[in-house]
Amino acid sequence: MGRTSLFWERVSHGNASLQLRSVNTADRGRYRCRVSTEQGARDAFIIARVEGTRGIAKSELRCSSQDIYPAPQLWWSTEPPVRPEALKHTTRKRANEQGLYSIESTVDAADGLSEHSYVCAMNSSYGSQTWRASLRERGEPTAEGQQLTIPCVVPDNLHNFTLAWSFTKEDRTALILTFNSRTRHVADNWASRAQVDPAQVMSGDGSLRLRDPDSSAHTGTYSCAFSAPRTHYLVRTRVNVTAPESGMSLRRPSKRSLMLLSRYTDSRPRGADEETTEMQPMRTGGHAEESGKPGVLGS
Repeated sequence: MGRTSLFWERVSHGNASLQLRSVNTADRGRYRCRVSTEQGARDAFIIARVEGTRGIAKSELRCSSQDIYPAPQLWWSTEPPVRPEALKHTTRKRANEQGLYSIESTVDAADGLSEHSYVCAMNSSYGSQTWRASLRERGEPTAEGQQLTIPCVVPDNLHNFTLAWSFTKEDRTALILTFNSRTRHVADNWASRAQVDPAQVMSGDGSLRLRDPDSSAHTGTYSCAFSAPRTHYLVRTRVNVTAPESGMSLRRPSKRSLMLLSRYTDSRPRGADEETTEMQPMRTGGHAEESGKPGVLGS
């Protein structure tokens, strides 16, 4: 698999963002994005800078949303809380031709916070609505043949929510099961091997019970996602299943991502100006160019 990809399902909506994986110093430089339509072609130029220190890994979380009015405000926090200066972040926002805003923020994942949840919260300038997304990553070693419980507990009392468990191995993701709080129906794609307790899920405990895990088939990343209006919780657990005689080991996942926050649109007056705290696309030929809208949160 190559290191570059597009978000194909979003290209038709104007998001031509390029994802580049496993970035190194050779990737720094000037990038051009050309979009051609019936009205003609348009170029955008971006200068990419690569920074790093030998022997030190740096991971980053990204939170984004789009089609918001009026201009949103965004902030980061953790649970349990840490000092605000420990969360170094960069946020940019811009308005499109209809006056609707997109916003994107990145924060450096701090060392020593493996037991913390990262929280991205956003509200409009009116302060009438708030969106919230939360991510926690953890590890869970286990041995073959043992029943495994993968924790997933949300702090708030959610209403009208859905719960989805998925499994990722070697960049392939499969849906394990879903639960709908309105119908209390569980759709289980792993038959009886994976289960949740509907009564506990209604109380915010979506922990997954995995029967007889196998080292080759069930070692990977398990994602638990609670989704409710304007709220999203994501817990990712790296499970390493070992044969009894091989001992146990635990690896920390290297990629982090938050789900896209909910969208909110309003037919209020348009024409807001662009505001950004990040590097703007270069100007070429006397015309300002724009890259595709940001649409995901990740490393």
